[in-house]
Amino acid sequence: MVDLCAKREAATTRRTFLAIGRLHHQKNLSLMLDAWAQANLASARLQIAGEGPLRDQLVAQAEALGIAGSVDFLGYRPNITEYLSGAHCLLLSSDYEGLPAVVLEALAAGCPVISTDCFPSAVEMLGNMPGCKVVPPRDSGSLAAAICESAGSHAGDRAFLQERAAPYRIGNAIESHIGALTG
Repeated sequence: MVDLCAKREAATTRRTFLAIGRLHHQKNLSLMLDAWAQANLASARLQIAGEGPLRDQLVAQAEALGIAGSVDFLGYRPNITEYLSGAHCLLLSSDYEGLPAVVLEALAAGCPVISTDCFPSAVEMLGNMPGCKVVPPRDSGSLAAAICESAGSHAGDRAFLQERAAPYRIGNAIESHIGALTG
């Protein structure tokens, strides 16, 4: 296996990458595990928060890929904010999404996001934000390269990310809806 991150990893500290979602085909966590294996980051962990029908299959895949020691299957977590605030980056490997709440939650916590181009406006929303990246769907090599790039960099400007998430907060959304209905 090619060590994509060897040069960048030497200068990094221990990084935690986080994935949150149902363990379901739509989320394509199998792709994420393949990318994680390609990245081969000895000084990083992948935490996957969520439950679903593919749990046993994904655990077996991590073992078969030789990455089980760097992947934590956390199960369902009712409060993900603490995980997002401690993560270096959120990973989203879905094949398709609407507007994923987990992306908005990550930005609100100041956590950069690496996502597949799985939802409308993904590139417009994340493409120019510090520490964020959008990669083609179903492309483990591009996802691995983005993980490596992120591992070798600072997490990005967390305050800027939080500011960009502000329009999506509940109060702002309610005001926007009221304005649209009464305007």
